[in-house]
Amino acid sequence: MVERSPSVPRSEQLVYQLPWFIRRRLGLLSRYKIPYDQTVRMRLGESTFMLAHKADIHDVLVTRARNFVKTPNLVSEQGRKRAGRGLLTSTGDQHQQLRRALQPLFVNSAALPFADAIQSHTEKRMSSWRDQQPIDISREMTRLGLEILIRTVFGSEADQLDPNFAEAITERRRYNEYVIFGKLPFRTHLPTPTVRKYRRAIKIIDKEIYRGIRERRRSSSEQGTAHHFLSLLSNVQRPDGTQLSDEQVRDEVLTLTTAGYETVADGLSWTLYLLAKNPDIQEMLRDEIAAAQNIPDLNAKCLTALPMTYAAVQESWRIYPPTWIYVRTPLKDETLPSGIKVPASSRLYLCPFIMHRYPAVFPKPEQFDPNRFAPSAEPPPRSIYFPFGDGPHLCIGAPLARLESVIILSTIL
Repeated sequence: MVERSPSVPRSEQLVYQLPWFIRRRLGLLSRYKIPYDQTVRMRLGESTFMLAHKADIHDVLVTRARNFVKTPNLVSEQGRKRAGRGLLTSTGDQHQQLRRALQPLFVNSAALPFADAIQSHTEKRMSSWRDQQPIDISREMTRLGLEILIRTVFGSEADQLDPNFAEAITERRRYNEYVIFGKLPFRTHLPTPTVRKYRRAIKIIDKEIYRGIRERRRSSSEQGTAHHFLSLLSNVQRPDGTQLSDEQVRDEVLTLTTAGYETVADGLSWTLYLLAKNPDIQEMLRDEIAAAQNIPDLNAKCLTALPMTYAAVQESWRIYPPTWIYVRTPLKDETLPSGIKVPASSRLYLCPFIMHRYPAVFPKPEQFDPNRFAPSAEPPPRSIYFPFGDGPHLCIGAPLARLESVIILSTIL
């Protein structure tokens, strides 16, 4: 038995709204009058909780993160077979050791060598745009993000990749969505077009990753470590002095292709949308960018040299967080700081889309206001604003995502 907790009124319970929930998840969550500072039990045929209590969120993501694991879509054997056994799908001691080994590759300073390449790829993508000609900004940002990802992973060797490599990454993403959100039973074993395309795609991806690993292993002793992720990962030293195996390097590259470009692309698409609706803010950012053009190494310094441009990106992440929900499952029966008891194997939803609208911290939450993140503003609590998660599973690529987003936005504007 689970201790009674605040729950959604019967007329609004998810069990009665399930078909609509499947189609319009965020729409239904927006309709709920979620009581902030409470953890809400939702009835979905299993023990499901929506965490809107600050202390509960901090407890699950940070304080006792080891007691709450990611969704089985990632950490189950099938999830790891599909997504690799890298940082994304590891848990407990394995995750801690792996993150410790990989962390130096993703600190702020490690992202800086990519800055000028990000700008050049953005300018190249923009060269195909024509004045007064509408473009699909979501598609363009996705393509740009993928081009930058491939360059940061493979460096100059990206030019020698299989011409179908980028499309293979896209097909793998579609397959992941098919597995996670599809309704067909045994869908991974059916000869559907999605499954067939995925099988071809993963062969292309593996072929190029393993070829790159072999070349980096062979050349690193003579030429040193090049600054792209495939080379850096091939030379990672674990605490015991050993290197990652070829399979482990492959899994980490696979993680980058899973989470390394879509969040940036989605975030920039929404940022440009919000700026189009707020031309006065757009003009303010253009003035800031123009005034900073004579700063040496502007790209590398953009987060501090363009504070309001960075603030606009952060505010966009607040209103439309690229990762709109996180799911955690307790390994055993737990009592959260709010006093709510959650049983083992229940599902805990932590929703930035909801918490980023916390009215006591963000007045008029639907209004686009970059001043909320201006240098003079007080930073919001981590348990209320967490676009990259928090705690030991905080997105390791967040520094690069911040840099990339601001450089791309400032180049476009």
